[in-house]
Amino acid sequence: MRYLSNAIIYRGIVHRDSTVELIADGTVSISPFTTEQHSTVYINGIILVAGKAIATDDMLCRMLQRTVAEAPTLTDAIESVISITASQPDSGQQDTPVPIILNRS
Repeated sequence: MRYLSNAIIYRGIVHRDSTVELIADGTVSISPFTTEQHSTVYINGIILVAGKAIATDDMLCRMLQRTVAEAPTLTDAIESVISITASQPDSGQQDTPVPIILNRS
């Protein structure tokens, strides 16, 4: 599946106004948004590409979602997500990457 988002965070790097596609073999493809593509899902917020260990931590995901939804600006939300996930033992470096959708609205 391909997503377009205000911000994509992968391995601590922020990609603004970009698309991300996760391929079945675990490959992550991120590119700047240039034109609309069929079957791309738009996310108003942040997509955190992380390992399954983070994605399956319900309490952490709820905290990230609340943080993003309540942040006064997108920049504040991005900084908070990076700060929270940097302290996690698994930030997606070794695990199969999955998208974590963090909506702003």
